[in-house]
Amino acid sequence: MPLKEILIRNFDSTNPDPVLDLSGCRKRGMVDAIFDSPHEWGSQEGLPKFVVIKCDLTDADLATYEGFRMPWRDNFDYEIMATNPAQGRYSIRIFELNVSPGGANSIIGAKAAFIEGYLTRWGCTSIVVGTNQVSFNIALWDAVRSVEFWDVDATTLSNISFVLNSYSSQTGIANITATYPLSFQLQVSRKIVERGGTIISSGSTSTQFTIERSILLQKFSDDIKRKAQKIYMYQRFRVNSTQMDLIVACGGFIELTKAQLVSALLDSMA
Repeated sequence: MPLKEILIRNFDSTNPDPVLDLSGCRKRGMVDAIFDSPHEWGSQEGLPKFVVIKCDLTDADLATYEGFRMPWRDNFDYEIMATNPAQGRYSIRIFELNVSPGGANSIIGAKAAFIEGYLTRWGCTSIVVGTNQVSFNIALWDAVRSVEFWDVDATTLSNISFVLNSYSSQTGIANITATYPLSFQLQVSRKIVERGGTIISSGSTSTQFTIERSILLQKFSDDIKRKAQKIYMYQRFRVNSTQMDLIVACGGFIELTKAQLVSALLDSMA
């Protein structure tokens, strides 16, 4: 197997904001770079700021360890619990995939309040918050008339009116006309396209468009992941402090087997 050299940080970067300190700063034991061996490191890429681990790793191993450099963050998924095609309505459960045993990323407190408020902005109803999951209903007609669909405040939305021209329960396609002030024309066209709709006709104060329920659901899901997920740690995995102390004592360079490397990694989520 090809020998790799892994550059490991031997100090903490810090931020006075405790949230940014964890989510935006590299800490001791985190991987900074991986290169084929032998690699010529720069004069600053050694003690006291950095150490190097040498390890035989395949390309597949390397892909795995590149994953170890990714942040520990929320990872929401969703499942459809029930559907009502006639009303274009879904009963949905979103849940946390990266559940921390310590409960650091549970859907409680401020996080729960944010998600509940966000779902309300999308026009969702029957919202029930549980540990690491939230269930709710979302209907196409409510969603396309919501403040989050158009990314506006309630006052601005009150100046827009909607007419449901037609809806097919078989195809899930709704044909809608939105009427709005002239100043809102560009925003309307942009948001229809962003949310997966198709513009049929557009004037200075009204636009007719179609949108399909499953496409809207996917756009809604993507929007939740983009806006509601947060980073808890800059990198999820890092070399534990005991192993770091050992490497420092060895002069900043050590060669480990793959098993030894894996056992040296600390999972921040756990």
